[in-house]
Amino acid sequence: MENTSNSALLGNANRTIQNNERNEELAQAEIGVSSAIFILAVFGNSTVFLVFLLRRRSLTRMHLLMLHLSAADLSVAFFNVLPQLIWDVTYVFYGNDVICRFVKYFQLVVVYASAYVLVMTAIDRYFAICRPLVSHQWSSRTVHYMVAIAWIISLILSLPQIYIFSYMERTPEVFDCWATFDPSWTLELYITFNSVTVYVIPIIILTFCYGRMCYAVWKRGRVGEQIVSSTNIQWNHTDMSEKAKNNQGNDQVGKGDLHGSYQYRKGGSSDGHSRHGQPRGAIPRAKVRTVRLTLTVVFCFFVCSSPFHFAQLWAAFDPYAPFTSK
Repeated sequence: MENTSNSALLGNANRTIQNNERNEELAQAEIGVSSAIFILAVFGNSTVFLVFLLRRRSLTRMHLLMLHLSAADLSVAFFNVLPQLIWDVTYVFYGNDVICRFVKYFQLVVVYASAYVLVMTAIDRYFAICRPLVSHQWSSRTVHYMVAIAWIISLILSLPQIYIFSYMERTPEVFDCWATFDPSWTLELYITFNSVTVYVIPIIILTFCYGRMCYAVWKRGRVGEQIVSSTNIQWNHTDMSEKAKNNQGNDQVGKGDLHGSYQYRKGGSSDGHSRHGQPRGAIPRAKVRTVRLTLTVVFCFFVCSSPFHFAQLWAAFDPYAPFTSK
């Protein structure tokens, strides 16, 4: 049994299921929301992109990844949100079969790219925090390879869009860019496939990487505190020993001074800090700030993506779901 669809994941969402007519109130709301998303996405990501681009000679690996992430999100704005916004305004897709397949393919490619560049960022930070010896051997070229892998994965996973969508006659003498699923159960399969690959798998990887990083930051912070305490105890004990030996002669006092100096150099400083001001065994503050920043990005990814994918799966598997679709 053939099933034609243009659901929220695959296309417009401004017609009712029953009569396939445009819901003007819903269309206006969707146009308003899409316009706001487009403006905010372009302004925010363009600002970040230009700032990093102007500093490209002094960018770290993390900065390069943020640059690529901004570029991927800009691609979402121009290749996903903008075509959908135009489509909502015109109501019917104006073009031909080639343009239809091209638009629908790249609408999904950029969504995958945004998610998997974020995944590559998490992997890079994981190695920087948890496997610093391995990460130390990586260079800016490694970042470009990682981003290239993310885009290749996106291009491959989006290929079904080219086959599913075509420019076809939706109603007599009305042509539109439409998805065809035959048999009908392939619609549920495809929605599930997209949700798993663009949402579930990235969330699992992000959770693992940042879970391990948070544990490493907490653990090394505890180690740094212990080293501070043990160094102070050693120094105080040695200091007291020197005072006890002051009554035994100048020769013994000299030995006590030598012993005390040795303990001080071994600890690094009297407060247990290295010469760079960081507790021994602790992670540099710059890396901790980087983890906080990327955790914020991941949190936003989860909050913004979860409602869409849950609603999409609900609409695909429940014919009585309270959603409208094309």
